[in-house]
Amino acid sequence: MARLEKNNKLMKLCDVIDDLQADIVGLCEHRINFSHGQVVSGPRQLFRQEAALLATAGHNVHENVGSIQEGGTTMLVIDEITQFRQSGDRDGDPTGLGHWVSMAFWGQGGLTTRVVTGYNPCLNKLKESGTTYQQHRRFFIRHQHDTICLQTRFQRDFISQLKEWRDAGEQLVVCIDANQHIYHGRLGKELTDQEGLNLVE
Repeated sequence: MARLEKNNKLMKLCDVIDDLQADIVGLCEHRINFSHGQVVSGPRQLFRQEAALLATAGHNVHENVGSIQEGGTTMLVIDEITQFRQSGDRDGDPTGLGHWVSMAFWGQGGLTTRVVTGYNPCLNKLKESGTTYQQHRRFFIRHQHDTICLQTRFQRDFISQLKEWRDAGEQLVVCIDANQHIYHGRLGKELTDQEGLNLVE
């Protein structure tokens, strides 16, 4: 993967991708507002390379305060696996907040496997801050008159979406920044509930 000059984090990420020979990369909290006029590249253009590359990214499209915006999710699909991507698939969460992105892939025997990257925002009580938690809180108050805890809301919406995909016969691979103990936290317990999604590490 090509190295991008003057961006140490991207250069290090490219090194990790090369070292692991990764096929799929899920990134949480990329902190990029791709709608801002100063952001001239989409997620795919950030990673110039010779191999085939697909990319999708989500961020809060409801607040355009600057090129740097807390939160967001991104997924990269690299090289041969790109040919198995299902076209026409809806890849982002419906709120436009960048809670998660996903891609679905064809498999043998008509099997569909969906890879999901999700980000559960950290709790933050500073109401006027630009934190992911408060951005999303403002959205739900303004548009849905909902003052629920954002971690509770994320868990409800995310689990509901995963169950919808599972009920449609898709296999799931979930990459997530849960911002809580992945084994003992509420979200981790629901992801691994044997009577529910029953996901395994």
